[in-house]
Amino acid sequence: MNSIDIQNIKNKIEQYADNSFLKQYLDKPFVAEDKILFLKTILEHAEVDEEKKETYILATMLMQMALDTHDLVSISRSSATNNHHNKKKQLNILVGDLFSGLFYELLANIKDVQVINILAGSVKEVNEHKMIIYHNEINSINHLLDELKQIESLLIKRVSEFVGVKQLDSIMENWFLMKRLVHEKNLYSKKQQSFIVSILSQHDTEHHVIRMIENMIPRIAYKLESYINELPTNQFEGIKTSLINELKKLSLEREIILEEG
Repeated sequence: MNSIDIQNIKNKIEQYADNSFLKQYLDKPFVAEDKILFLKTILEHAEVDEEKKETYILATMLMQMALDTHDLVSISRSSATNNHHNKKKQLNILVGDLFSGLFYELLANIKDVQVINILAGSVKEVNEHKMIIYHNEINSINHLLDELKQIESLLIKRVSEFVGVKQLDSIMENWFLMKRLVHEKNLYSKKQQSFIVSILSQHDTEHHVIRMIENMIPRIAYKLESYINELPTNQFEGIKTSLINELKKLSLEREIILEEG
């Protein structure tokens, strides 16, 4: 897989997502480079035909983006209703469906029915975990964290399971959980709607919820550092270096915020 790099994959995904009409009304879709990195690393260690590896990454990322885009509709349910808001919701649904359609088209082109079924089944699983949160069936903070782990990492874990490269699964679960908590905290800091903060605030004060999230992030980061360092360097040097550098950057940003606070 030497000919494939993360920026190249990201550029191709953005080309798929490029639509002049939708760009008038919606923000540019977010492409998670760390998810591309995990997929690339998994497939580098898998016995998969070289020509299929890039397609697997593109298809998985497009389906992940479809799920994330549909989330924007669910999260905005309680927002004020107006024509612009309704149009944006309808367009987000359209974009999510567009990404889903591209996913099926990519895998159909290489006649890979097995991976289509695996990832389509994963989408059903992810949505089941989301419904537990949306319907407020959470019974503890640990339960919520477990559900978020599945929502954020399940699609890629099913790819790792399919190709038999599962060494990164625990790291992925905790990495994407940490990133989600950082994202939710940042949304709250910018006075934007954080669905997770809203859910937790039904049982506690917002101030305590934010403090709890702020305390969880470094704990997860500490656990991640241990997991990452346990990876054999001769097999996973690239991803080890990238993730450790990202953790250091996150730690530095947190120290700056604490000093400013």
